[in-house]
Amino acid sequence: MEEQEEGSTLDFRELLWKARRYKWLVLFPIVVVFCGACIFLMITPPVYESTLLVSVDDKNPVSRELGTIVGREGRNGETNHDQVERVSAKIHSRPFLEAIVNRLGIAKNPALLLQASAAAREWKGITTDEYAMRTAVLGLGSDIVVTPSGEAFIKIAARGGDPMAARSLASMIADELVAQNRASSVQRATARGEFSADQSAVYQERLHKSEAALRNYQESVIGRRLTSNPITDSNFDTAKQIVSEIRAEMDQIRSRLQTDLSAWQRSGGAGSGPPALRNSRTAELESRLGELEASYGMASMTPSAEVENLKLKIGGVRQGLYSEFQNLAAALPNLSPGARDAAAGIALDRAELRSLKQKELRISRLTSDYTHRVESQPTEQLEAERLRTEVESNRDLLLALEKEATSSRISAALETTQLGMEFQVLESPQLPLHPVYPDPFRILGVALFFGPVLGIGLAYVAQRLGAALHSLEQAEREIGVRVVGTIPRIEGWSQPGGYVQKYWPVLSIALVLFATAVFYTLHVTVLKSNPTEHVEPGP
Repeated sequence: MEEQEEGSTLDFRELLWKARRYKWLVLFPIVVVFCGACIFLMITPPVYESTLLVSVDDKNPVSRELGTIVGREGRNGETNHDQVERVSAKIHSRPFLEAIVNRLGIAKNPALLLQASAAAREWKGITTDEYAMRTAVLGLGSDIVVTPSGEAFIKIAARGGDPMAARSLASMIADELVAQNRASSVQRATARGEFSADQSAVYQERLHKSEAALRNYQESVIGRRLTSNPITDSNFDTAKQIVSEIRAEMDQIRSRLQTDLSAWQRSGGAGSGPPALRNSRTAELESRLGELEASYGMASMTPSAEVENLKLKIGGVRQGLYSEFQNLAAALPNLSPGARDAAAGIALDRAELRSLKQKELRISRLTSDYTHRVESQPTEQLEAERLRTEVESNRDLLLALEKEATSSRISAALETTQLGMEFQVLESPQLPLHPVYPDPFRILGVALFFGPVLGIGLAYVAQRLGAALHSLEQAEREIGVRVVGTIPRIEGWSQPGGYVQKYWPVLSIALVLFATAVFYTLHVTVLKSNPTEHVEPGP
């Protein structure tokens, strides 16, 4: 237990001895890493960054009435991350980058054209200008970074080898972004207006046709309703009853006609009946009788004083017609008086049947027409409603297209002003004063952190792999027996090994410092006095 406590006790003498023994070995990685960081800062070209701050859909407000006409709808459901993705996709698109490359003239750089010419010889089907454009687009795309700024804005960072190039690129991006957005907005508004104008002509013709169809149908329905048909809901049953009475009366006349035919045969008449008794007077009276019967039937549906008057006139015409038939029958030769009376009665019955048939046909036709009109009324209403709906639909579509055309014209006008800007530059790009890369404080800080860590690690490895015994305790642990005594170090004895083997950390540190000083001298005197010719593209 005591041995464990003694073993766990921190031996400061051993620590001091190790620090003294491995001081140059620990210092070696620190010097190497620090000098490497300095050389990296000297050879790495600086990168400058110029930023601009933009807002999306931050259009100036218009009145509610004008907003309704224009149909301006913002992307209310779009988050700031979505806006950043949309702007980044637009900026890193090939057409946008090609426009920037053409304005800056990057693709005309002689060094780039030389490289593109060598590459074009190896690839079939690609020209020097196309390869140079692709290379310039890829390089330019990596120099543009789009990130969110706050909760509502977007920051666009443009990087370049010098401050002027970075600010020039940022200014070009801002100008091209606003110009392309305005051009695309005007183009969309113009295309929308042209489409609306074309469709307006189509739907205007459709509206005229649907209105004409509705008008013609309404006129046909009104014409059918204006046809003289006195039958209504109130007298429809009366009309059917009158038709039944007429048919019953016709049946009675037919029975009487059979009786008259029998009397004709009994009276010595030859054949199935007497010859036709007809002259101009009988034709006139029959026509008059048919008109009176029809008028009587129509008047019977609406009882009035005229009904009795017509009934008396019908009786008078029948009596006059019977007298004419008697006169014609009296002129027939070789007939008995009974046969002549039967011939006159048969002619009268037939005349009455014809007038009643005409009357029955007219009233039946009117009742059928009324029934058909009642049955077709729902169909007429549905057809009229369909035609009206079609007219309203075409009219609404025409009004919508005309409104859309007006909206497109106003939108195109708005897009040419500040009222129509979708991208608004809130902060113009400034000339950067310090490079964003490389960062000397960060690089030197990392070097000062990893240098000691590597030095301590190297010392620990050397101590673990070394064969020398540094203390009595270590000797006892390694040998496994108690140590009786130690031999003191005699002054004048040299350590084994050569000079380089013993002092290589010091020599390595001196060599690294010397190489760093030589490189710094060459970098300041030769490289900076004769820099490689580099042409910065300009607008």
